[in-house]
Amino acid sequence: MRTLKSVLATLAAATLALSAVGCAPEPGDAAGQTDKDSQTINPETEWGGGTVIEEELVTELPTSFPSEQFALPAAAVIYNAGERGPDQWFVVLTANSSDEADLLWNEIIEVNEFQVSDEEQAVEGGTHATLTNSALEVDALTIPQEDGTVQMSYSITRWAE
Repeated sequence: MRTLKSVLATLAAATLALSAVGCAPEPGDAAGQTDKDSQTINPETEWGGGTVIEEELVTELPTSFPSEQFALPAAAVIYNAGERGPDQWFVVLTANSSDEADLLWNEIIEVNEFQVSDEEQAVEGGTHATLTNSALEVDALTIPQEDGTVQMSYSITRWAE
């Protein structure tokens, strides 16, 4: 009959063998290669999760931007802007504080005669809402940053005519 000591030694050896197998590289993976599931996260949008591909920021509105239906206040600072496709644009504004962001948010709604629907507070502290007027539907989001600034993201779609 085996002694308790020999049973424990056998279990310890089996555990070490199994843990060594679990640490082995996958077949076909060369040493030093990065994990295929690794992600590059932009710290400015880290809470959003997922992969963020770094791109060059554009601080001017595209020529096709619907400025008549989505007028920006004079105090607005464009962080990034672009065209996603026919009748689809985005603009990200930045504000130095949550108070400044609230003023810009409200001014954009008032000046462009937007109706606000589906407004809710995001878990991360920002606000999400759908804005609509006679020409546009806008998915709007405020994104508080760790340094106290706030980004306001607007994804804009022109209504089908």
